[in-house]
Amino acid sequence: MNIPKSLPHGASISAKTKMSTWSSVCASCDRIHSPEGWRKPASGELDHSQITHDICPDCIRDLYPSYAHIADQLSARTPKPNQRRYS
Repeated sequence: MNIPKSLPHGASISAKTKMSTWSSVCASCDRIHSPEGWRKPASGELDHSQITHDICPDCIRDLYPSYAHIADQLSARTPKPNQRRYS
């Protein structure tokens, strides 16, 4: 998707908001959440994204060991690459 860095003269701010995408970024390790799971973003991948922060299951385990069971539940719900969620 090719998103312009600036809007044409007279375009509204809401038009720019509609053009951008939201990306969930781990507040600890900076990996992004994608349909394939948590991964490092490619260079420039987040340039035109609105960022929202989250925490990935690996960081939950490292930073909050008493909540590791929640991380395990989250990991179980995220399909691995080439894995179908439902049979």
